[in-house]
Amino acid sequence: MKIDNRLDIIAYMFSLIISEKYDATINSLSDSCNLPIQQTRKCISALFQNPILLSHLSSTLEISDEDDDPLESARFFLDKLVNGECDDAVIYLTDMDSFTEEYLLLPVNPIEISTLRTAYPNLLKNHMTSLFETKDSIDAIPPQILERQDTIQDAIMRNKQIEFMYKTLRDGTFKIKCSPVEVIQNITSHTLYIKDTQNNYYRLDRVKDSIKILKDSSDINTYVADKYHKYFWGTEYKDHGEPVHVKIRISNETSNILEKIKRDTALRSQTSALYQEGKYYFYEDDILGIQDFRRWLRSYGSSITVIEPHELIQDIVGSAQKALSYYKILN
Repeated sequence: MKIDNRLDIIAYMFSLIISEKYDATINSLSDSCNLPIQQTRKCISALFQNPILLSHLSSTLEISDEDDDPLESARFFLDKLVNGECDDAVIYLTDMDSFTEEYLLLPVNPIEISTLRTAYPNLLKNHMTSLFETKDSIDAIPPQILERQDTIQDAIMRNKQIEFMYKTLRDGTFKIKCSPVEVIQNITSHTLYIKDTQNNYYRLDRVKDSIKILKDSSDINTYVADKYHKYFWGTEYKDHGEPVHVKIRISNETSNILEKIKRDTALRSQTSALYQEGKYYFYEDDILGIQDFRRWLRSYGSSITVIEPHELIQDIVGSAQKALSYYKILN
């Protein structure tokens, strides 16, 4: 694709980065935009001078630890990008839905684009707005991650310990030997974790190379589950209070919405209930991690209405009012 305007190039790169069907690396962006590698790095640098975008910059490249400041990790990764140290590292943006707090980003299809341009002719004249077409798709888990997951499940079935190399920004690369209990997926980020008998968690995307199944037997008999484990929605953390009860109403206009919710919550049978009353479905749960839960809610848009807790309703209404204020400014 040939693009002459630098701003159009940056906008096109952004649309590729947020696409779930495109692996955005410096090399792939260079090919797609028909730009030299060095020029591509400069455009990426210009794109992420925006502090809002920078705070969401992430990668499959191992550069951070769970407790690191996300903004510092993003700066570290961007520095490596623009200096040509990781041209094959996949670039992506986390928590896209939260951008609506500060920016007007509209995921639309071609028909909706035409309608918006007719209804709001001045919409794209504001320098902080742009339209990007997105397509519904299921988040893909890289094949190497799935292979590691299969190895872990095999070790659990055979009651064996595993060994692997693990890397964090803080401690570098080191060897882990553990007895796996299960593989857990963060519902919001879709990140997969190994949980061991000591209640430690290891991200599968931070495991280097292959996982080795050892001859040593697992110490699963000594495992005592954390009583709060079943309540976490998203990443688990040590400093937490008591679970919060949530209740949502689901407008099941299409069976796809209900089926997706069933898939997302399939592992929460101990704490949740999904049932129908009249024309609506309702989902109730007791959770820890209300912000992760809120991000999950956003992915369903107007198909879900929050009934409880009241504090979450207030937060959502406040965010919606703030987003509407940008429309008023544009018009």
